[in-house]
Amino acid sequence: MLHVIGVDISITSMKLGLFDKDGSLLSGKVIPTPKLTTPGTLTIALCEAVTGLDPDHRASLIGISLPGLTDVTARVVCACTNFPGWENVPLAEWLEARLGRQVTLENNTSCTLAGEAWKGSAVGFINVVLLTFGSRVCGSAMLKRKSLIGYNGNFAEPSLIGSQSHYDNSIREQPMGTRIIRYHCSSDLAKLAQEADAGNQRALTAWTSYITTLGLGISSLVYTFTPQLVLLSGLLVGNTYHFLLPRIYQELTQCVQQLVSYEGLLIRSCTLGNDASRLGAAHLALKRLAGM
Repeated sequence: MLHVIGVDISITSMKLGLFDKDGSLLSGKVIPTPKLTTPGTLTIALCEAVTGLDPDHRASLIGISLPGLTDVTARVVCACTNFPGWENVPLAEWLEARLGRQVTLENNTSCTLAGEAWKGSAVGFINVVLLTFGSRVCGSAMLKRKSLIGYNGNFAEPSLIGSQSHYDNSIREQPMGTRIIRYHCSSDLAKLAQEADAGNQRALTAWTSYITTLGLGISSLVYTFTPQLVLLSGLLVGNTYHFLLPRIYQELTQCVQQLVSYEGLLIRSCTLGNDASRLGAAHLALKRLAGM
């Protein structure tokens, strides 16, 4: 039976999962990302982690999700801003030589969307835009059930838009965005949402400013992609979705003048959480390397 390994690499951890061809998780592990994240060090750590997860070599395919850009072949890491020295690194080739398994690479946000489209909130949808909120805003898009890919092989990055620098920067410059980056703590965000629900003026001011910018950005994406579904993911959404959703819809009706652009539009939170990226990486490996 065909098996595949999905790996999600972040600044703090590497999350691995062994899946069957239907996406069922058979086993998994999470290990800290090495403090020294040079290409060689991380490659060795990945090899050890994969071998530890699957010593019997049940999986012949590996999908790697990482915070960077890959080339058109999905085998070379062109850039990775979070890790020093990652420029045109042939990571897939290095891993294949050491592990004896086929490897494909992809950006982590694109893997998140692939996972949600396979087993999560985007199942059954044709046109989807994803925005993730953490220390920055990232995004990905799927049109006619296919990921939107540029001529150079990179997935579309919907969050890098806007008249003033990037949408990512605009969001982070808002008072609410600054608080999120500063605290990055779910209890603080939940408390702020509760305070706003209770009518606390300071909390409402912070949220209103943030939601206005968020709504403007989503409105631009609606005009650009006319999606069926906008998916929101990350720390912000997980704690405040009940508070955000009605206000985002209200902002959309004010910003988007053409009803046809957003008629029937759904805005949902992702359901797979931190598991989406490694699942999406596994799914992309099955599609690219096994033709499934």
